[in-house]
Amino acid sequence: GTVRGISRWDGRRFDNFTTAHGLAGNNVMDIYQDRAGYIWIGTGSGVSRWDGKQFERYTTSQGLANNYVNRICEDKSGTLWFANPGIGLSRLDDGRRFSRFLIPADGVTLENINALWPASDSSVWVGFGVGGVARIVGTNVTAYTPATGLAASYAFTGVEDQDGVIWIGHDGDVSLFDGHAWSSLLL
Repeated sequence: GTVRGISRWDGRRFDNFTTAHGLAGNNVMDIYQDRAGYIWIGTGSGVSRWDGKQFERYTTSQGLANNYVNRICEDKSGTLWFANPGIGLSRLDDGRRFSRFLIPADGVTLENINALWPASDSSVWVGFGVGGVARIVGTNVTAYTPATGLAASYAFTGVEDQDGVIWIGHDGDVSLFDGHAWSSLLL
């Protein structure tokens, strides 16, 4: 993905796609493949779903909280989550309708959602540019900050390893959460 659309390599050549081909926007922020095989493309003008032949566009008209979508993930139950910086999250509940998921803003700056990833315990994690990270389980949100053991208040990226440990990437260190307590690694 680029600021000029997306490109797909077919093994011989690149095919380029833009708004002229049905993409929601040319400024591509994230690309995600769901478990059904659809490719989801987050842009500054909405999100598109590629079925292998054509794009389907989703915007605020279909219920997205905001057309700016910079991160996409799918949780354990198959629900798709879309990060809308400045707003929070949009969730595609039944494969057709979006709902807005608000994150309590205590110490969190929703302007900068850097990371969004699922965990094997059915939770979804959100990493912020300011304010740490949040763990979402159902409708409950738990915020983690340096005051609760996180190494830094900003999170560039995150992932869960095969042992269920959450890794949060900061500038110069990594926070690890084993489900009970935080630790950190200085890089």
